Amino acid sequence: MATMDEGEKSRFLETVRRVPGFREDLRREILTGGLFEVPERLERLAATVEDQGRQIDGVAGAVKVLSATMGDFAEQITTTMHELMTLVREGSTELRGQLADQGGQLADQGRQLADHGRQLADHGRQLADHGRQLAELRRQLADQGRETAGLRGEVARLVARFDQLAADVREIKRRLGF
Repeated sequence: MATMDEGEKSRFLETVRRVPGFREDLRREILTGGLFEVPERLERLAATVEDQGRQIDGVAGAVKVLSATMGDFAEQITTTMHELMTLVREGSTELRGQLADQGGQLADQGRQLADHGRQLADHGRQLADHGRQLAELRRQLADQGRETAGLRGEVARLVARFDQLAADVREIKRRLGF
């Protein structure tokens, strides 16, 4: 209606008000168009939800791997600490050299552990983002379900009205002898 001038708009609205058949045809066309879009929109939404689920599963797998890696690093650090304590107690020059090597390894492992911790935090944020996206998609799916139910009710009312009008037409034909 945005491209109609005021005269055309007025004539259109007057026709909608005056001619019941035109009004019903217009309403039926609008409702039918909306109903045809519902399955496609539901399929797109379901595909998006499924994709988000796969992404969340992938992030969960990455978190599991990082968690296992952090456990391994924690064991390595504990082992290294015990070895360092033994070396210190023995106090030999050779052991002091090894202690320096072990300290460097421990520092490297500490940096690696910090890196993995940051990665784990990043994955946690991504998992939270995916969770929010999934919740939004579920809300949209529920909205679509409510909209579909409303449209089905409207279609049922229109079908009942059409059936009543058809019965009225048959009765008028019968009375007129057609």
